[in-house]
Amino acid sequence: RTLDELVSENGYVRVTQWAIRIFFILVDALPVILKALSGNNSYDRLLAEKLAEQERVQRMRSGEELDRNAQWGDVVRHERELQRRMEFERIDEVDRIERANYDERRNDLIDALESHLMRTAIGPASPGWGPAPKESWVVDIDAEAPTQEVRHNPPGGNR
Repeated sequence: RTLDELVSENGYVRVTQWAIRIFFILVDALPVILKALSGNNSYDRLLAEKLAEQERVQRMRSGEELDRNAQWGDVVRHERELQRRMEFERIDEVDRIERANYDERRNDLIDALESHLMRTAIGPASPGWGPAPKESWVVDIDAEAPTQEVRHNPPGGNR
């Protein structure tokens, strides 16, 4: 507070206070000022070369990293493509099996229908197709061996 009162009353103290402020600012900024005034020296050239070399190495590493990532991306894409193909082949195989089963069931149904239609179209079996029913067997007592006779009944007729 005393300094503020002294600065407000005396102009010489005010100028001295500003001079001290400017001095501290210049001392603080002196390294930057000297660097700007001195220009480039051998240290600056070596530092610039070292930085350029590090940038080249970093670009190479980045390029290698990009190449590695691109190659990995190719591997991943190839693996996904193989998985997709395998899935398609599995689906095709399931479809082929289902179609074969369908064809087999259809052929069984066709065979059953054909057999049914044949039995329906031909009618009862003719005498030469197997043994006659037991009621149609007749034994001749005078004959030496039993014989078989077939009775033919018209449809809807009496036996």
